[in-house]
Amino acid sequence: MTARKLPLEDFFRHAERGGYALSANGNQLAYAEPDGDVLSIVVEDRSTGERQVFPHPGGHDITPLLWKGDRILYLLDESGDENFLLYAVDVTTGTHHLLTPFENTQVRLVSSLRLSPVDIFIEVNNRIPECFDVYRLNTMTGEYTCIVENPGTLTQWLVSADGIIRSAAEIAGTATRILYRTESTSEWYELMTIPFTERFVPLHHTEQKTLVCASSLGRNTLALVEYDPQSNTELRTLYAHDEFDIAHFPEIGIFATEWSYVHNELSSVWLMTDTVHVHCFSEHARKMYERLAHDYPNALCSLYTQSADERTAVILVIDDRRRGTYLLYSADTETFVQIGDAMPWLTEADTSPVHPIRYTARDGRDISAYLTLPHGIELASAQQIPTVVLVHGGPSARDFFWFNSEVQFFANRGYAVVQPQFRGSIGYGKDHWMAGFKQWGRAMQDDITDCVAWLVANSITDPKRVAIYGTSYGGYSALAGLTFTPDLFACGIDLVGPSNIASLIEAIPPYWEAEREMIYETVGNPSTDSEYLAEVSPLFHAERITKPLLIGQGANDPRVPQAESDRMVEALRQHGIPVTYILKEGEGHGFTQIPNLIEWYTTVEEFLDRWIGSGAGNSEGEITR
Repeated sequence: MTARKLPLEDFFRHAERGGYALSANGNQLAYAEPDGDVLSIVVEDRSTGERQVFPHPGGHDITPLLWKGDRILYLLDESGDENFLLYAVDVTTGTHHLLTPFENTQVRLVSSLRLSPVDIFIEVNNRIPECFDVYRLNTMTGEYTCIVENPGTLTQWLVSADGIIRSAAEIAGTATRILYRTESTSEWYELMTIPFTERFVPLHHTEQKTLVCASSLGRNTLALVEYDPQSNTELRTLYAHDEFDIAHFPEIGIFATEWSYVHNELSSVWLMTDTVHVHCFSEHARKMYERLAHDYPNALCSLYTQSADERTAVILVIDDRRRGTYLLYSADTETFVQIGDAMPWLTEADTSPVHPIRYTARDGRDISAYLTLPHGIELASAQQIPTVVLVHGGPSARDFFWFNSEVQFFANRGYAVVQPQFRGSIGYGKDHWMAGFKQWGRAMQDDITDCVAWLVANSITDPKRVAIYGTSYGGYSALAGLTFTPDLFACGIDLVGPSNIASLIEAIPPYWEAEREMIYETVGNPSTDSEYLAEVSPLFHAERITKPLLIGQGANDPRVPQAESDRMVEALRQHGIPVTYILKEGEGHGFTQIPNLIEWYTTVEEFLDRWIGSGAGNSEGEITR
């Protein structure tokens, strides 16, 4: 059965509901809901159903972060430059309060301090842009007290249930020192010094004064272990997989474990293989997840927010065809009630299943990928389909087996979409990650080329109708694909992708400064690797590009500055190469504002249709808007 062609807006407009936060007593739900093109916070009384709407007076998107008393906290980046500030809205008065009135500053939540009715821990780089100090913030008065003044190299804090920062990581060039202390007034002492290629992340502090940690020490993959900081020894492995890491990706808000503070015990750990798996340690977690696994197989069913007594919780259910369903769970009755759906206008009749596949790169490395076909086409019968190669950002990141609006949009428009997990991707063990060191434009790009070759060899893809598209590193890969394999792709799309690797490294945000030596090791050093970086930078080889290119850029991007795209566009136009450039003020590392998103994907749709879709081969030159 062929899916109906849906309006483009159905894939990229705001979710109907999302970002739930449950009050401490479990009586009130806060969530984000569209108000025109922006999000407002809605508070719903669970007993009466009464709703209050709290838009931000500046007309910006706001999403609940957590409750503190009668206040809901949220972070807001007003210009796309990643300078997030912390706000609170008082649900009794409707008044918004800026709790961190700083300029050119990024605020991050460190701990909600669940035992405190008003205080939280935050980290702020207002003193020195290159590092973050930790403060205790009173969310009612706005008063804050410095807990840790950062010498410039500390990160990765572990706050125990009693509100003590017990461990931290200190970056020292390409090494990391793991620090620990027994009390808030105790001196830090070193547990270990490890190379940055290893990971040792304390996640929880137990009643027995041991640590539950994510660790790759002595193994290829990231495992869950129990560690004794007193004797400085690993006590036992709690959970591990030989091929895949446990799912600890804090940079994108994914944490490996769930912990019960009421029972003071480890509840569960997540594993991302080609799909999603959960392993339960506690009986109450096992009961809940067994029921969810039965009702929602192959879905990520995660504990999104819960009441202080852990008797009421909101569960997020997300899979390859469902952007997000929210369930209210009652531990007393062991029942689930659906309370929201991110995209109720999309059904299985409109979306396509995602197929995990494997292929072999030219040097014999086994590579995972996800393949999504237009609705109604089975993998066994797929033949000569125009294909979009969708390259993830990072590159120290990975794609997941869950809903992706771009993937489903392209599939709805009749394209196959492939997402290769090329070397340098994380989640597949440190060997796969390290195989990507200093391989931009080389082996990492070869893995993407080899993915296309596999699709063509299996007759899935029409070799004359392949596009490459990506954001951030994926945007670089799109530029590299058109530059270094000009006959492979019919067109390319780059969103906030760098064109000159040396200038990208030199312009890193100040809060990445402590990681500079690590970036030199993984990507390259402009001083000692200048020849290699120039060789793999598309800017210096723009004349090799022969296929049409679409570039998008946010003017306030702190990671990939606007100059990266400006210079590439200028070089292409000097060589008479077709290029369309969309530059948006007020946007950062990607487009987030709904009107800009709609304009971007409208252009993307027209571009793909012209070069690999129904219009392929019928027109020439640059498209303009």
